[in-house]
Amino acid sequence: MEILIIVDDESVLKNLTTWLQERYPQADIIIIDNSYKGFDQVKDYNPNLVIAVTSIFNDDYDMRDFINAVRSTWQCPLYFLVEENSEIQRVKAIELGADECMSLPLKPLEFLARVGALLRNVSGDSFPQKMREILLGENFIINLESGTVVRDKNEISLTQSEARLLSVLINNDGQVVKSETLKRNVWGREYLDNPAVLRQHIYQLRAKIEDDPHNPKIIINHHGLGYKFVRRKLYLFFLVAAVRKSNFIN
Repeated sequence: MEILIIVDDESVLKNLTTWLQERYPQADIIIIDNSYKGFDQVKDYNPNLVIAVTSIFNDDYDMRDFINAVRSTWQCPLYFLVEENSEIQRVKAIELGADECMSLPLKPLEFLARVGALLRNVSGDSFPQKMREILLGENFIINLESGTVVRDKNEISLTQSEARLLSVLINNDGQVVKSETLKRNVWGREYLDNPAVLRQHIYQLRAKIEDDPHNPKIIINHHGLGYKFVRRKLYLFFLVAAVRKSNFIN
């Protein structure tokens, strides 16, 4: 699990890291002191949670741009901290797109309780994907919630690792996801130096969802970079096929 903290105040940072390390000793805590570097880290690490102090933003427009940029890259909870005990500032942060907001100084028990509630939404059996059920054709459905692929009425089960790997790829539909990011999010940092585990699971996934696993059209390899999930071509294929069928019948 990875938690990204974007804070420019040393005293606040010290409290946050101390509380989080005690509550989540297994977590990797990434510390950044400005929003621009923070966005780069979101793209590189795909964290489970982002915690940011609103003072890092120049104004509301800067905050909104940051939130929109993160949302377009990765779906994870955004927890904002405001410098003053102001209901207006907290509401504004929520309206701009934050999932949670608290005023400084923080109460550690309440802060950790809210962190726990946010993390529960992206852990366990729930996957941080844009859609839980992916329709790739008239008789071709990927259901990440149940961990199954249904194709031509035949149901194929996905392992937990396969479902998590597929969820990360689908969540970044049309974008190349780095191999390191996939390994980190599916298996953890201890697997970063093990390229075989990713190749093996990609091979197994292709065998379950591709027409020809040796000539993949859904999970595409970008050599030296990572993998990309592609479904627009599939939608187009089925749309063209449906139009042709309709014209033939008419």
